[in-house]
Amino acid sequence: MWRETFVGGYPMRLETVEAAPPRRLVRAIADEKGPFAGRWEIDVAPIDTGCRVTIIEYGDVANPFFRFMARLFMNPAMYLEIYLKALAGKFGEPAVIER
Repeated sequence: MWRETFVGGYPMRLETVEAAPPRRLVRAIADEKGPFAGRWEIDVAPIDTGCRVTIIEYGDVANPFFRFMARLFMNPAMYLEIYLKALAGKFGEPAVIER
């Protein structure tokens, strides 16, 4: 478990729930009293041109006001896309994002 501080100074405790390198990684939010909860399941599969990274996000926003505001003003895939673009950039590749 570790704590990360995100843009805007928001700290969050995270934990690795499952790790099966190099194919699977599951990370979860470990803050029990935070405004939201959830996990990312990341799977990597080889393909002819490199690999396919699939991320599934399971999230819960308990506070109805925050849930409403997020639905109204946020792209639900925004953080997944930011992560995938940064990951592809680390390998000098463009991210090809499929929904």
